[in-house]
Amino acid sequence: MIKMVRIMKIFKLIINLLLVVILLTGIGCIAMLVIGIQPYVVVSGSMEPEIPTGSLCFVDKRVTFNQVSTGMIIAFYDNSGTMITHRVSRMNKDGVITKGDANKVEDPGYVTASNYVGRNVHHIEKVGTFIEKVRSGSGKIIVIVSVIIILVLGVVVNSSGKSQVDDKVLKY
Repeated sequence: MIKMVRIMKIFKLIINLLLVVILLTGIGCIAMLVIGIQPYVVVSGSMEPEIPTGSLCFVDKRVTFNQVSTGMIIAFYDNSGTMITHRVSRMNKDGVITKGDANKVEDPGYVTASNYVGRNVHHIEKVGTFIEKVRSGSGKIIVIVSVIIILVLGVVVNSSGKSQVDDKVLKY
């Protein structure tokens, strides 16, 4: 019986930690968006090894186009509407010329204020790969079912924990 109580306490701790992690992650994402940091996933190797494929990048949209300088890693939309992250290789009166670190040639065209998004301020390797899997149809289902299971188990563990406490109190 004591072993089962100990297992339930450990299980309750794990459930509570998972709920805290989920809550803090959500709050962190909302806070970033509110202050102008946009996360996105890198899907090509054009910036390797600096930013590997599958990284989660954070773009500061508060850095204006006028603040861009040579050597800075920026995010912008190409003609097809895809967000690209490349390094500024040079600048001229027509705009900014970029190049991926792994690419041999500069990007065609210019980045201007109209297609500029912001400056890349940080990235976390491999997290983007996980996010892309979660975004898939089966990934969404797995996440929803997992969250429901965690919540239900949390309620069950908490209610069973309360009943054990109540039983102990009644015995005294």
